[in-house]
Amino acid sequence: MAVLAAMMDQSIIPVFYDPDVEVCRNVIQACANGGAKCVEFTNRGDFAAHAFLEVTRHFASADPSVIMGVGSIVDAPTAAIYIANGARFVVGPLLNPEVARLCNRRGIPYSPGCGSATEIGDAQ
Repeated sequence: MAVLAAMMDQSIIPVFYDPDVEVCRNVIQACANGGAKCVEFTNRGDFAAHAFLEVTRHFASADPSVIMGVGSIVDAPTAAIYIANGARFVVGPLLNPEVARLCNRRGIPYSPGCGSATEIGDAQ
């Protein structure tokens, strides 16, 4: 619940990806310095999972107040990789029941994209 509380307090979540780990560190640190400590790292490049792991390791020691989550997640195996690599929340463009179950078992907040009342009900 601490992650959700931090997200609600922050009100805006930066969404970011770059294949260059150093660029990621600098941009995410700039966001954190500006008060945006919850960051959604998007799963959009060939080496996104590797970059995420390196960035998460960096902030675990350099600035543990940074809360790294992952976005653009459409399946449970991909979500599992990012959770194992330190993702503290998961965002997806659609509701995937397998991702929801995985996140629920791991105690990780999951925010699926929902476009109808039925999807919202299913997500709840």
